[in-house]
Amino acid sequence: MKNTVFSPKSSQTQDIAFYRLEPFIDLELNQITGYEVLSTLRDGIDAEKWFARLSGEKQIELLLLQIESVADEVKEKCFFNLSVEGFLWLKERHITRITRCDNVCLEVSDSSVLKTLDDKKRHLFFKQTAALRKGGVEIWMDDFCTDDLISLPEYKGKVDGVKIDRSEMRSVHLCNLINIVKKMLGNIPVLIEGVETLKDLAKGACSGADIAQGYLWSAPDNNPGTNRAT
Repeated sequence: MKNTVFSPKSSQTQDIAFYRLEPFIDLELNQITGYEVLSTLRDGIDAEKWFARLSGEKQIELLLLQIESVADEVKEKCFFNLSVEGFLWLKERHITRITRCDNVCLEVSDSSVLKTLDDKKRHLFFKQTAALRKGGVEIWMDDFCTDDLISLPEYKGKVDGVKIDRSEMRSVHLCNLINIVKKMLGNIPVLIEGVETLKDLAKGACSGADIAQGYLWSAPDNNPGTNRAT
């Protein structure tokens, strides 16, 4: 399956070559149900350093530019990444701009950080996500793994889906992990990352997951500037 790419619409993103869409596959219907939007930097830019230095405020600027470049052109759901720090930086004007667009979903790219927040910041985080959800934006926890189960009860009624980390694809506990997530969060959609082979696909389909993502449908991007976190 050929990836769809979009050029940034603003000169503020001169370091970004293009946005790439990585498909999400509905395991029951065997069809595309959405896309994750990934940024690919221009040749010669150290991606790890570039993305690491993005403050929460800069992440929001990038997010808004991604949404404006992609969301109106794609009928399926588009998933955009934002870190916990980014969610904490959101202002009312940002939330208004985001909720004006249809089919926008936000992934909490470092959801494990939530358990390290103090009560004040945790309250603010869920206040921000509640405002987004009220405006029609779905909130998904990204890179969820067994170590995050301790935080699971706090997410009930506050998130719309969970993405299981690719590291769990090879775990013998995958089915149990997904079963616990669904049982504790009310049978919300669960996506399994890291599906690279037909064997992985069969395991994912039997695990209780609803959606799959991986190189089986989108070839690896060998460009070192591809961002998988923002």
